[in-house]
Amino acid sequence: MTNWDAVLVDAVNRVWSGYLTSEGFRLVAVEHGVIELQRDGVLLTLSLYFDYPGTSPRGLSVGVGIRDEYGRADTVGLWSAIPPDHPAQKHFLGDCATEAELDAVLGRLRDNVLPVFAAPLWRDRGLIEDLLDRQRAAWDEEHQRQLDQRHLDQARAAFKEGRFQAAIDHYALAGHGLTAADKKRLHIARRETGPTER
Repeated sequence: MTNWDAVLVDAVNRVWSGYLTSEGFRLVAVEHGVIELQRDGVLLTLSLYFDYPGTSPRGLSVGVGIRDEYGRADTVGLWSAIPPDHPAQKHFLGDCATEAELDAVLGRLRDNVLPVFAAPLWRDRGLIEDLLDRQRAAWDEEHQRQLDQRHLDQARAAFKEGRFQAAIDHYALAGHGLTAADKKRLHIARRETGPTER
């Protein structure tokens, strides 16, 4: 069985060591499939991802982040620093099932992505903090969307079961996103539980 942590460390040493050393990075950890390099509290992380456990890796994930004064790390995918339609996005793609394929992906990232998109981040921590803030906001938005959807589903189920007050309560918690059918159900539920609002 291949020790992919060792393979990735060897590949990073082979392909990136000169560039990373010149930028002041040093290897600080290899743990649970993640390689962590650090420079003045700024992190660069690499990990291979797999379609299924025990298979060959299908790609490489690269993150940038910050380690706080308590030793906690907060990272964000480097891809998020690149505009979605920018050609550099494709440099993250490519099989990494062999050392040659891994070296090729690392080489493309070293030549086309790190100097242009990563180096400005690790030279200005504020840019990393902005990316982290955007990531948190996106997570919060997705979490709220899921909560709203759960309340909509519960409201629809309650209405169908004739539990009109529960339907009203869940519609109120759902916030935005009511369809025309939901608004009609809400109107009916309100009519069934009390006087029609004027």
